[in-house]
Parts: sequence; structure tokens; C-alpha cells
Amino acid sequence: GILEEEDCQVKERALQRCTETCQAMDAAVERRSAELARAPKGQDGVAFRGDASGSSSGITHLKLAASVLFSLVAGGGLAGFPIYQPVLQATGVFNHVCSLGQRTCEAQADALSSLYEYSQMATYILMLVSGYIYDVAGARS
Repeated sequence: GILEEEDCQVKERALQRCTETCQAMDAAVERRSAELARAPKGQDGVAFRGDASGSSSGITHLKLAASVLFSLVAGGGLAGFPIYQPVLQATGVFNHVCSLGQRTCEAQADALSSLYEYSQMATYILMLVSGYIYDVAGARS
């Protein structure tokens, strides 16, 4: 009776919602297919997904080169620190912690090691902060 009729109406409404959703998805697939058909393609026939507008200029290439250079300078020194720590110690960096007349000492090596550890820690913390900002704000268009 009444329960079967209500159950049938619930099923009909669910079927109607599914049909509407399917139609909306079909329209979205058609729009995306049309976009991909108009998109520039490589030699293999696959559409480019990045910026293929050809609007890059010398400034774009200069920005890219500067970004790579700055990344190498910023990251390279810290990554290679254990390699040149003995050189820094031999040249007297942080030798103010040594006794008078000593050029190098264990306290100096500890101070240089602490510098490296704090720098690594600051790098990781800043990476977390910048990642969070990027997640919240998103990429600039």
C-alpha cells in the first residue's frame, strides 16, 4: 500500500537526481573535449596542458634563469655545509669561543655544527610555512 508507494516515489526522485547529474557530467565532458580539440598539440598529437600561448619572452626566460640561480645559491650552501665546515674551522670562523691563542678547538666545531643544525631547522620550518601559505592562497595566475 502506502509504504510501497512512498518507496517508489523515493526511488523515482533518486533516479531523477542521478539522471540530472549524468546530464550535467555529459555537458562538462563535451565542453572539456571541445577545449582539448582546440588546444595546441605536440608532435605526438597530445594536447599541451601548460602555457602554450607562446607569450613567453626574454623576460620569462630571465625570470626562470634567476629562479634556478637563486635556488642553487640558497640551497647549495646549506646542503654542502658539512663538506666545507673543516675549511671554515681552519680559517678561524667562530674561533672566539676558543681559548686565547688557539686557532681551532672543539667548541668552535660545536658552534659551527650548531649553526648548521639551526639553519637546517629554520629551512624546514620556513618550508612548512611557505607550503601552508601556498595551500591557502594558491598559485598566482
